[in-house]
Amino acid sequence: MQCQLPKLRISTYLIAGSLTVISTLLIFQSGKFDNILEALFWFTFYTVFSNLLAFNSIKIWQEQNNHQAWRLHTFIFSLALLVSGFWTLVFYPALMSYDSINQWTQALSGQYYSWHPPIMAMIMSLTILFSGNNPSLFAFIQGFLLWVSIYLVLHKLVRDNRLYLISCLIVTLLPSLWTYTSILWKDVWFASMALLGIYFLIYAIEAEAGVKRIKLLVSLIFFSLAIAFRHNGFTILLGLLVVFIKLFPQKNHWRNAILALCLAGICMAPAKIIDTLPMVQQTTQSPLLFASMYMGTLSRADITPSDLAQERLEIDAVFGDGLFAETFAYYQNGSCLFPIQSLLKFTNSFVIEREKLSFMAEKAVNTALKHPVAFLRHRLCNLAWVFYTRWELIGYTFLYYPTLQNNLLGLSSDSRLLSIKMWILDILKHSRFGFWSFIWLTSLFMVSGVVVSFLSLQKYPSIVITNAIGASYAFSYFLVDMSPDWRFLLSYVAY
Repeated sequence: MQCQLPKLRISTYLIAGSLTVISTLLIFQSGKFDNILEALFWFTFYTVFSNLLAFNSIKIWQEQNNHQAWRLHTFIFSLALLVSGFWTLVFYPALMSYDSINQWTQALSGQYYSWHPPIMAMIMSLTILFSGNNPSLFAFIQGFLLWVSIYLVLHKLVRDNRLYLISCLIVTLLPSLWTYTSILWKDVWFASMALLGIYFLIYAIEAEAGVKRIKLLVSLIFFSLAIAFRHNGFTILLGLLVVFIKLFPQKNHWRNAILALCLAGICMAPAKIIDTLPMVQQTTQSPLLFASMYMGTLSRADITPSDLAQERLEIDAVFGDGLFAETFAYYQNGSCLFPIQSLLKFTNSFVIEREKLSFMAEKAVNTALKHPVAFLRHRLCNLAWVFYTRWELIGYTFLYYPTLQNNLLGLSSDSRLLSIKMWILDILKHSRFGFWSFIWLTSLFMVSGVVVSFLSLQKYPSIVITNAIGASYAFSYFLVDMSPDWRFLLSYVAY
């Protein structure tokens, strides 16, 4: 043992020294900073945390499965800070779409709307107290939480130390996650909170009786936060129900069912409470997806001319003359995705009338139940379009050309590592890594995860928990129309 210590010390300091040199080159050769203090801050930041990362990763590698918890957490936090800091500098101050700009505007004004769950804009307003009209601090915190949650869950799934370190490296280098670190979307926060909930739920199952309740409570808190970040986040409760039955296998099934419903209510309560706060103005959700599902199903159904005429009369009576014929003809020509200019009229034709949203939802569901084969054909068509869509149709939703969308707030892209950003953009532009890996690898992970979960139902509960919750959320998107916007499945990418 004494003979190994000098080798360990020499190798550790060599790696730490190399990381310090890399930090220096990264900051001063590639960096574009407003002043010397900013450059010195990032140089110190990377020097300190890269050295912490080097020391602890080497120790974890050598200790095999007997590492100390504090060492693992130091490794995870250091790596998450370094990764988030890097992408914040590359895409400084942040990547922002129209929705991001809308939520940042709410944060600046202090007036929130329920169209997007207001919790994200509220958190933005807290960072504005420190950074002003600069979203870089919010982007950094978001990226840190995302990577911490991924690395923590990954550790529960990969118990061998060396394999875990290798897995962390592979996930960190996955191009599909690069832009999601800095794009200000509620989907990223949902994924982070859901993954942290999964981590503590697995922790609860493995913990002692006294600690189990505490970890389970923490897990429910994170799941509640996840639901608060997305209106459809409640779908993860289906996976939680499966896990709950396995976690508390009691003979009294009625008691299990009642307890599960109570926990579901507790998880959904924070989102409802936030929506009812005085500073949150209630807005009606768009019937766009319901309209698309309705039209796509109806266009593929075996329906008589008289029934079709009746449908046209009912739709035009609510949304305006000519809208039904315009949209229906588009789908009859073989389209698998909604004609955005036509279907937007379903949204533009009403502002506050919730009755129209309910009307369209009822129409979509009833039509799908009445013509299940046509509904299935439309869903398969839509999914095929998502998988094989042309590159030029992807747009900013997947951010092949990451940008900060035009706005009236004075925000603009100002990368601190411009040469590296151009290199990254070139990789995303001229390779299939970004879109291709996220679409196909996510689908592969999903299918293989379900299979592995079924085969390891009793032996590996952590795998079952992770896939049950992830699949329950992802599956809900296969029931509605989608654009090539697979950010919705982000919470599944760690599996």
